[in-house]
Amino acid sequence: MKRRLHLIIMAVMALLLASGVLVVSSANDAVAADPLPGTVTLTPSSGSVTANPMFDSATFSAACPAGFQAKLQVIVMRPTGGFGSIMPAHGQGGPFDDPGFTYQNPGSSVTSSLAKGLNVTDNVVPAGAYELRFLCGPNPNQFFSLIIEVSGNTWQVKQEVVDPTDTSTVLSVSPAKQTLIGSTYTLTATVTPSEAVGAVRFTGPPLSPTALSVPVKDGVATLEVAETATSPLIRTLAASFNPADPTKFAASDATAITVALVEPKSVRARDENGDTVAQNSVLEPGQKIKLVVKGYQPNEAVDVALSGSQTQFPDGTADAAGALNDYEFTVPDDAADGPATLSLTGATGGTKVDFAFTVGEAGGETEGATEGSTEGSTEGSTEGETEGATEGSTEGTTEGETEGATEGTDAGGTDAGGTDTGGTDIGGTDTGGAADGGTGGEEENPGPLASTGSLGLSLGILAALLLAVGGFVVYHAHRSGRLLSFGPTPRD
Repeated sequence: MKRRLHLIIMAVMALLLASGVLVVSSANDAVAADPLPGTVTLTPSSGSVTANPMFDSATFSAACPAGFQAKLQVIVMRPTGGFGSIMPAHGQGGPFDDPGFTYQNPGSSVTSSLAKGLNVTDNVVPAGAYELRFLCGPNPNQFFSLIIEVSGNTWQVKQEVVDPTDTSTVLSVSPAKQTLIGSTYTLTATVTPSEAVGAVRFTGPPLSPTALSVPVKDGVATLEVAETATSPLIRTLAASFNPADPTKFAASDATAITVALVEPKSVRARDENGDTVAQNSVLEPGQKIKLVVKGYQPNEAVDVALSGSQTQFPDGTADAAGALNDYEFTVPDDAADGPATLSLTGATGGTKVDFAFTVGEAGGETEGATEGSTEGSTEGSTEGETEGATEGSTEGTTEGETEGATEGTDAGGTDAGGTDTGGTDIGGTDTGGAADGGTGGEEENPGPLASTGSLGLSLGILAALLLAVGGFVVYHAHRSGRLLSFGPTPRD
């Protein structure tokens, strides 16, 4: 009999030991498990650590998992390990299978205060944070979690601080890099994310205080700036985003940018004598010129390059007014003849100013023009004079000779048919005829005068001979008595 009693006692003790191991194991599992996704809202959200029931209801954003929706239990996790019951498992208001369901406390007869659940002495709950778990099923591994804070005799739901969404702001300007004095430019602030609500504040001269804040629309805020500067300079501008609700979006500042105001680009060149060298002038290899170039940013470096040339030229530097003064350029000795362009480009703003010229001998054009003009003039003059002289001489001589010969012949022939005296007169007339011919030739051209005089002299000599012969015949006939008789003379 005693042996049977011992066996029964040992069996009961083994059962109790197994139950204790199970409870400890379940508590440890509850501590190690991860909570279900979702939020819990208590009503009220604060109270006394000795109040029973601790709260009236709890609303959940998510449903309990399938298979664990019949009942719900509330426990508090003890800092020393294990847990204490706040509300026993029950299905009042269940099943808990819909998101947004509400759990009601079953009544103070079966619930406990926070102090009792934590099993503290004299209801004094140490200050700190404690975890409430809402077990679905109830199962220690299927639970929603909520943190409460205790201070003095009061507990309250810990307010989770949600950090605002970070933002970033980027500032840009158009036209980029630089703009002309007296013109306008546009500032654009781009805010990310584009859902951010708020305004952008632009800062820096010459912005008006009344136009600094611009609302953000779809992540963008723009501001058109009318520049007031009258000389080249560099502006520094900035922008910052200010959220309408700082709890939702964080503020952000853009990196400051610069805007350069420059003069219209221009170039002027002078030679070593100080004389102006115009665009497209002819420059000889080795020739030097000095250039004044405007349109750059203040103190900007300027790159220099010559088209078609591998020669490296020294860089220039603009002054505080954005002008490159007296940059000395020498045409390379190996520069090819023909058109060339010297380009001067700002390293920061990209302003490019060109000076065009032609490589060649400076006197080449003058020499060619002189030779051509001289040749043409000499050739034309010589041809004209020769042609005119030849025509005039030929014409005068021909006309004069023809006229004189014709007149003399006609007159002489007519008088020869009369008396000897008429013949004598004809000689004079012939001479006069010759003179007529000479005079005609002289009017046409003084060249044939010598030819006409020679002809007249010949005719005069011929006339004198004829007169002498005629006189001799008359004299001989008179002596022989035949001058006025016919037939044989007495001497015959």
